[in-house]
Amino acid sequence: MFLSEFRNSQCFVTSLLEYQTKGQDARPAITITSYTHFAQEKDLVLVLAEFNKDMITKAGAASLLGQLEVLYNQSTEEQFAVVRQFNHDPQNFDIQTLIPKAKAEDFTAPAE
Repeated sequence: MFLSEFRNSQCFVTSLLEYQTKGQDARPAITITSYTHFAQEKDLVLVLAEFNKDMITKAGAASLLGQLEVLYNQSTEEQFAVVRQFNHDPQNFDIQTLIPKAKAEDFTAPAE
């Protein structure tokens, strides 16, 4: 299980265990930086993802990045409702409802 925090043009992803044991001092397993210099003029955003090999494998980081992409950029309204509830109604968020969806690959990109 991983937890992400978005701050300005960066996203920090850490394991839930790391966050539970170290709180705000948790080390990021993945740091994602968006470079928006060309966003207006060329409709292009460059993204750099760096991972901590002591915390996650390259394959694990790639998989997690794919899941973030789907949830935040390609999700259906139903899929994004999970993110919205976590952010805006955390007291009623139940992680146990998310686990079966993730295992069933419910968070794959919608068909085009």
